[in-house]
Amino acid sequence: VFIDYVRDEDGNNPDESKPVSAVGDFTMNTDEYVEVIHIGKDVKYIDETSFFYCKELRAIEVDETNKHYASVDGVLYTKDMKTLLSYPIKKDGTSYTIPEGVERVGSCAFYKNTTLTRINLPKTLKVIGDMAFFKCENISLVTLPDGLEKIGSDAFSYCQGMSPVMYIPESVKEIDSFAFY
Repeated sequence: VFIDYVRDEDGNNPDESKPVSAVGDFTMNTDEYVEVIHIGKDVKYIDETSFFYCKELRAIEVDETNKHYASVDGVLYTKDMKTLLSYPIKKDGTSYTIPEGVERVGSCAFYKNTTLTRINLPKTLKVIGDMAFFKCENISLVTLPDGLEKIGSDAFSYCQGMSPVMYIPESVKEIDSFAFY
């Protein structure tokens, strides 16, 4: 899927005079076919819930000249690398290390990912968004970093594989409803 220019009804013939500048909430959630999403240079806004639970998604690629977003090994981030927006559900590997500098894991970023068994969170992380790791059934251990301030609602709900014991850093000021349901 190309999110760059308005195209005809068959997805062909991009009209460069009509660039796409925003991707709204729930744009492609639960899509069963898309494997790669290409974000064009003119996209200025992507809602955190735009691409969650695309069942075959392997990568999100961003035009290198885009001033607002970046892709690192197929994972979507804001250009400043402070927010991880979306981790493709079919990305290869069983563990993932979120880079240092990331301050926020966006809402639904890892939603229903059953491939990952381990997530390494950076020391710079301050916020885990709503449903960020919802139903990541095979994640066994998550170490919350000192400095974390907020855990969103349903952030770790239905993560049956996780250790029943978790250290909550003293820095956490807010834990929203059903965060560990």
